[in-house]
Amino acid sequence: MHVIRLRKPWVRINSDGKTDTIEVPEPAFAAESRSVEIGMLVRYQRSFNMPTGIMDDTRVDLCVEQWQGELVSVTLNDHIDEMRGSSFPLRIDITNRLRPANRLLIKLESVPDGVARLSGEVTLQIES
Repeated sequence: MHVIRLRKPWVRINSDGKTDTIEVPEPAFAAESRSVEIGMLVRYQRSFNMPTGIMDDTRVDLCVEQWQGELVSVTLNDHIDEMRGSSFPLRIDITNRLRPANRLLIKLESVPDGVARLSGEVTLQIES
């Protein structure tokens, strides 16, 4: 298995529209410095190119190791997966959704016990 870590650059878009360029996993101190109310949405956006060497028998999974808050949805190239109630680690087969240029959007919602943030690695896991 080949693993590609999607570390940076990510764009975090707060519910007030403010954007920041960040690295994932996002450090706790960075998330806690935001004033976020319970139920506020935070979106994490990143673009990436199709990995090289993808063959007919290759499977590509998007993996989200860990997050804080409620995972609302994962969108890849306008294909939305509703994820409420999901537990981590999350693994989604994205093989048939990949394009030469891809746009990933992960939406989280703040909950009473924590500010929404991507606290774990986000990776592409490629298996032939």
